[in-house]
Amino acid sequence: MKVLLDAGADIEARNSLEHTALQCAVLAGHLGTVRQLLDKGAAMENKDDKSDSTALHLASTLGHDAIVRLLLERGATVDRRDEHGRTAFDLAVEHDHREVAYVLLESENWMSIMSPMDELPIGRHSIARDTPLRKLIRKYPELAAKLLSTVSPYKANGTLRQGAKAYSDDYDVVYKNHPLKMMAKCEVLLSHPLVLALLKHKWNNLGRYVYYFALAIYLLFLCAYTLYVTHTPAPFNVYDEDRGVLLDLTAILVSGEPECPRIKLTRPPWLISCKWVVVSLAIAQLFKENWQWLVAAVCAFLSWMNLLLLIRKLPRFGIYVVMFFDVLRTFSRFFIVFALFVVAFSIAFFVMMQNRPEFSSVPSAVLKTTVMMIGEFEFTAIFHGDAESHPERLFGHAIAYLIFLFFCVIMTILLMNLLVGLAVDDIKSVLEEAKLKRLSMQADLVLQIEASIPYIRKLTSRSSVRIYPNRTSFLKRLRNRFGFDSSTAVLMEEDWQSREEELLIEFRQVIKEQNDRIRHLQENIDVIYAGQLHAETMIRSIMEQLQIDFQQTDKI
Repeated sequence: MKVLLDAGADIEARNSLEHTALQCAVLAGHLGTVRQLLDKGAAMENKDDKSDSTALHLASTLGHDAIVRLLLERGATVDRRDEHGRTAFDLAVEHDHREVAYVLLESENWMSIMSPMDELPIGRHSIARDTPLRKLIRKYPELAAKLLSTVSPYKANGTLRQGAKAYSDDYDVVYKNHPLKMMAKCEVLLSHPLVLALLKHKWNNLGRYVYYFALAIYLLFLCAYTLYVTHTPAPFNVYDEDRGVLLDLTAILVSGEPECPRIKLTRPPWLISCKWVVVSLAIAQLFKENWQWLVAAVCAFLSWMNLLLLIRKLPRFGIYVVMFFDVLRTFSRFFIVFALFVVAFSIAFFVMMQNRPEFSSVPSAVLKTTVMMIGEFEFTAIFHGDAESHPERLFGHAIAYLIFLFFCVIMTILLMNLLVGLAVDDIKSVLEEAKLKRLSMQADLVLQIEASIPYIRKLTSRSSVRIYPNRTSFLKRLRNRFGFDSSTAVLMEEDWQSREEELLIEFRQVIKEQNDRIRHLQENIDVIYAGQLHAETMIRSIMEQLQIDFQQTDKI
């Protein structure tokens, strides 16, 4: 063979059966010859004829596992099909060559050979479907078990494999499909001890560090910015003062706060917009312009409101922020009715009292009417002002008194009480679901953090966690109070307390029902006893009429 190759023999020449030298060597099972031909550049496949049986097909049919391994190492196409649509794996299984099938399953592209070769028609048909996996299960179940183990991302001991991949690279998809996210509205599942232990581990292991670090950075920015705007004099009172250090610190924190830490939390678009508005307005303070003073007021207000949104995720204090936003959401639905009443009375007051400064324009009248709803009526100044002074004179006393009376009844009594009732109802519903909302917010925060920094999550993952719920200390209780350690024991204790109260209420209800039944039974016994006495009296009367000695009858 070596002499012929060195002499320049045509390596791709075919015999009468249209077999090349490489195919003949494979048919004979000569591994060394196959290696020499491959070293000289022999083609393993006919690129022009896609239905031709390749050297890999022949080796798989004859069961030459060593040649199959060599061909795969040299780059043979593992999923190429012959004229009948069969791959090398199909041929190996059909001809009962277990070792060849094992070698093919160990290749990098093993998933491509598991696709079936047939295409079944849509709808009802009588064709029996036979796939590579079905063949493998029937003939070599141990190889099928190995295949399933290869597909599974977990080892036999339950640990995750080194090269395992998530089912999706989109962290938003992983976040939304996480079981903790899906059980966010089920208190029974969220309050389960196992789920509480998982939440505690995730929060203590990673979540609290990222959250409190981001919160500390924002607080540092907020304090520096507040000091800057409060110590900067208004335009009408300017004097020279060196505030360069504080200005530079504010500029650094403003530019660094959005990027520190670099995490992509799954926040609502309106929350991200609010944060960027705060940052943009804060940066605007670094430039000396006439509108700076007004922008500073708006930015300071939005900065503190943004802090309110950040602490909403705190396990202990966030529930009160949730109450506020629930009440605000209810008010927004009621705002149309509220605005109509305000506009109606504002127009009426403007028409009658536009000579007064507070009602001199429609916007001023609307603002004054809104302020009057909280109790600032100024009844004496409006209705008993100086009649000689035009700005204080009231025209149309009768109509003014009537409209003002309607305003007091409708706006300050009915409408305000309605708003209070709606707020109380919302707060009551939030308090009833306080535990569920607290656990839901904590789970949501932890999942957002894990989805944003998966590389750190891999470093902090653990296969098991031991919990000692009965170990308590002053430091641990203090940490639990401020939400640094959402202990399972504390949550379980609160759960058992709530269940104990429910059981106590249920027990009292059962006792009350039993007492009612006993009382009803006693009443029935009294009625029966009274009927018995009445019947006995009637019997005695009848016996006396019949002159029967009832005393002697009793003896009998």
